[in-house]
Amino acid sequence: MSASPAGGDPVRKDVARAAVPAVRIPSLRRPFAPGARALACALVSCLVTAWLVAGALVLQVQEREVAVRALYLPMAAQALRQQLDAQPGETARRSAILAASASGRVPGRPAGLPADLDWTGGVQDRHGAVIVAAPGFERLQGAPLGALALAAGSGAEHGLVRTRTGAGVPVVLAYSRLRAQDAVAVVGTTERALVGDWQRWAAPRIAAVGLALLAGTATALWLLRDLAKAQAGIARAAQRQTALRQQLQARTRERDTAQRAQAEAERESRRDPLTRLANRTAFLRRLDAAIGSRRGVGGSLTVLFVDLDDFKSVNDRWGHAVGDALLCAFATRLLGAVREGDLTARLGGDEFAVLVDGLTAQETEPIAQALLDRLSLPYGLCEQRLQVTASIGMASYPADAGDAAGLLHAADVAMFGAKAAGKGDFRCSSWGRLPSPGSAHAADAADAADGRTD
Repeated sequence: MSASPAGGDPVRKDVARAAVPAVRIPSLRRPFAPGARALACALVSCLVTAWLVAGALVLQVQEREVAVRALYLPMAAQALRQQLDAQPGETARRSAILAASASGRVPGRPAGLPADLDWTGGVQDRHGAVIVAAPGFERLQGAPLGALALAAGSGAEHGLVRTRTGAGVPVVLAYSRLRAQDAVAVVGTTERALVGDWQRWAAPRIAAVGLALLAGTATALWLLRDLAKAQAGIARAAQRQTALRQQLQARTRERDTAQRAQAEAERESRRDPLTRLANRTAFLRRLDAAIGSRRGVGGSLTVLFVDLDDFKSVNDRWGHAVGDALLCAFATRLLGAVREGDLTARLGGDEFAVLVDGLTAQETEPIAQALLDRLSLPYGLCEQRLQVTASIGMASYPADAGDAAGLLHAADVAMFGAKAAGKGDFRCSSWGRLPSPGSAHAADAADAADGRTD
């Protein structure tokens, strides 16, 4: 088939591209998406709101229960006054009544008074001095009980006051004025004693949960702040890596473009621009490499120097456009007539060369004859029918020359010998040199070698 630069053609089809390290950008997922952050904030807000509502409800219920249970104290104070009025002037007896009434062991305890109501009582004058007191009355010491006496002295029979002791303890006091003397019966307890058991159990736990929620909220806000910082840092790192990847890609594209341009320029420098065959430089390089590979190991190769006969007359008669078309058609036939792997080149003008590898000149003669037969067929070009012949000179290594330049020169000389012998034929360099000086063929060959006038 074709002996184009496939296989052993020195014209490289491409330039090896340098390996580019693949830049792998890791997947940078956001550590805390905005939706998740909003959900966490909403959850914390709901928990804090629930805690506040629960605490408010507990405080409201507690306040209501304190107010309801405090209403029993005036009843106790009136009952205590009735018992004390029945025993005037008997301090010991009154003390026993106070102790028994506070413990609920006397019939004078008001009906419906809660059994778990922890209260105590005593008798005070209008100046706040304690006349007689039940056990536990010292818990109320420091409360402004003298004001109660003054209130009783102002004409009020009964009363209920919420105040604080000297130590700041909230207390609830009820009084009832005695008839026998200018004194009041006082019944009181702390507000804590008026609170139910479940409220006393729930209040500290709600406070603990509230503190935990506040601590958790503060921690969550701190973590969210750090996560936002980390997210911003990762976003900046991703932007830097993206910019770096784009720079590497741009540099890679620039390098690839330069390499392709260089490879194309190198290919063009080794090809004939008209026929797209290898040029003289590429042919000599390939020939020199083939000869070098056979030195010391033996083997033969043959160079065919092919030249169109009377090509100048074609240009003169039909013009250079037809001449160029003829050269292209001639190159196509030449490629189709040689073996696959043999190098075909245009040396310049109407001169062509074929490198037949592995054969001597004698073994190449059938190839040369086949070339002549094929190249001499008519050419239909630019609505013209042309018929031309070619002359071929052959030289083989190592019989005719030991280097590329000498071998090409020997084939060139043999080609002119074929032209001198009548054209349209082939001649081998080993058949002898040009005819003897002075002959017509020698003169024609010499003129052809010097001036390339054909």
